[in-house]
Amino acid sequence: MDGIRDRISETNSDVIYLQETKEHFDPMFIRNFCHPSFDKFEFVPFAGASGGIIIVWKSSVFRATFCTKMITYALSVEFSSLHNGVLWVLTNVYAPYTQEGKRDFLDWFRNI
Repeated sequence: MDGIRDRISETNSDVIYLQETKEHFDPMFIRNFCHPSFDKFEFVPFAGASGGIIIVWKSSVFRATFCTKMITYALSVEFSSLHNGVLWVLTNVYAPYTQEGKRDFLDWFRNI
């Protein structure tokens, strides 16, 4: 976890996203790899032996105005900058590994 924390610090990011997390998250667990200024998050848990995605951000910089969780393979968060009010959306996508999951994912992706 120290390596992840160090890399996040090096980037000086205000929002991060990770894939293949294989974890269930709570605020205390987030502290294992993020500076305390990263105080908000949304995640989609892993399914089976793989997957799991998370978006973590600093509420002092962005307000999340909307969140969408798509089954087990997509997580979108709409952010509003507290600095200038600009809205933008970050979508973290992790495609399933099974044939059936891949078909469902591609069907979902075609429809957006």
